[in-house]
Amino acid sequence: MVITRAEAESLLRKDLSRFEAAVARAAPNATDNQFAAFVSLAFNIGISAFVRSTALRRHLAGDHQGAAAGIKLWNKGTVRGKRVVLRGLVTRRAREAALYLTA
Repeated sequence: MVITRAEAESLLRKDLSRFEAAVARAAPNATDNQFAAFVSLAFNIGISAFVRSTALRRHLAGDHQGAAAGIKLWNKGTVRGKRVVLRGLVTRRAREAALYLTA
């Protein structure tokens, strides 16, 4: 399928709105940076995984350091049928955790 950049951005905005709504419901007390980090995480791992995540559970308990650590747990992918730590996911999760902790 070939689409224009404008069409791609429109599709992304529409898709992101589902994740923003889910994060807003699951973590209504999140700061802007916590919210942004959680939307990024949920977009990548899926809404159902996000709502069951250690990161969200710790956030709701008020454990922000623990929530940031929970974000970093989502660093694995399947390669040749085995779950392995992926360097790209380690980097992405570190950035999300840092954003989450930013005042």
